[in-house]
Amino acid sequence: MSLPVNLFYGAGGENNLFCGAGRVSDEDPPLSDEDIDAFNDISDASDYEQQIYTSDDDMNNESDSENDEFAHIYKLGKDKVTKWYTECPRSGRKSQHNIVQEIAGLHNAFSSHSELTAFNFSITDRIIEKIFEAINQRGSNIYGEDWKDVNRVELLSWLGFHIRCGINKDSPRHIEELFSTKTGLPIYRATMSRIRFQQIKRCIRFDDMNTRMERKSGEQGRLAPIYEVFQNFVEACQVNYKASEYVTIDESLVPFTGRSRFKVYMPGKPEKYGI
Repeated sequence: MSLPVNLFYGAGGENNLFCGAGRVSDEDPPLSDEDIDAFNDISDASDYEQQIYTSDDDMNNESDSENDEFAHIYKLGKDKVTKWYTECPRSGRKSQHNIVQEIAGLHNAFSSHSELTAFNFSITDRIIEKIFEAINQRGSNIYGEDWKDVNRVELLSWLGFHIRCGINKDSPRHIEELFSTKTGLPIYRATMSRIRFQQIKRCIRFDDMNTRMERKSGEQGRLAPIYEVFQNFVEACQVNYKASEYVTIDESLVPFTGRSRFKVYMPGKPEKYGI
């Protein structure tokens, strides 16, 4: 079926678009019912396509308006993917693993808030016993019969010496300066002699050296020299303190230039070598 050209274009040519169904002039033959129906179908299809295009534009405008509305709620990170929200998320049902069922804070047995009580809760008697046993084992191998076994009181004094140095910011100073009568504090000399301090420092160990190689080949791996003491320390922290649902975890590079397989080099840090 062919439709007359004047059905789409007026008598003036292509510039005059015919928008209605009917005759253009008396000279044109009358339109049949089939021609009129075909024209109406074409007109409806044209209107439908125009509605589709309009709907797409409206959807884009709505999407842009939503983005503008929520743009102030979050900011994109450096990777252009991570969203950092500036407002707290809406409260909803929490996942089972995020529900804290224990009271946060210190253990009920933490009767006082003294420094000694806090130290004993993290560095337990089991840890102290393990350390001075390993020190005496190492001291006997190095000094033989001249070695004097370290007891609990002497080990705690040696540890307290280091804590006091940290409080006074004397860690970078040489050991001879700390024990000097001119440059050192009296509390350092009252703790123990310089020779005894250096002996304990040389023999400090945290495990049984006779079974170290066997434990290294097992699950402990490279952490075998400190594995047992470290596990006891973690267990003590978990038992004596319960974290709340709001916890921030951070890391730091401890300056260290000695020999260790865990030593790393980070040129962007103030102290480039550390653990």
